[in-house]
Amino acid sequence: MPDGQWCGINILFNYAQEVYRGAGYGINGVFFNIIVTGSINLAPVIWVLIAEIFPNRVRGLGVAAFVSTLWAASFVLIYTFPLIRNAIGISGAFLVYSAVCFLWALLVFLSIPETKERPLEEMEAIFTGARNAPSLPARR
Repeated sequence: MPDGQWCGINILFNYAQEVYRGAGYGINGVFFNIIVTGSINLAPVIWVLIAEIFPNRVRGLGVAAFVSTLWAASFVLIYTFPLIRNAIGISGAFLVYSAVCFLWALLVFLSIPETKERPLEEMEAIFTGARNAPSLPARR
């Protein structure tokens, strides 16, 4: 499991019992919900995107910068959760984080083109605006 994802899971393991028990779940429901929420988040998409988005000549530097940003975001998430929870409650905290996730999902959908079945070299030509670069199809 990627390291950045462990930081997000830290929130679940530290606060899951309080959150899910407050919602009426028993211990089996708590663990089931941890697995479900870990499986459907954006973490897999982000790690695939990191591997594909950078051109070969700057991939190492780009991945390092991106992963550092993920770690910083994980720190912000872990640091702010107790503060937001104390200020507006658990429901409010999850509402805030849900809104942030929705906005980022919308941004990703609107700004990142589909790259399915395209080689990295072709995508590099498209994103750098090289001449004779094929165009990406519109999202369906």
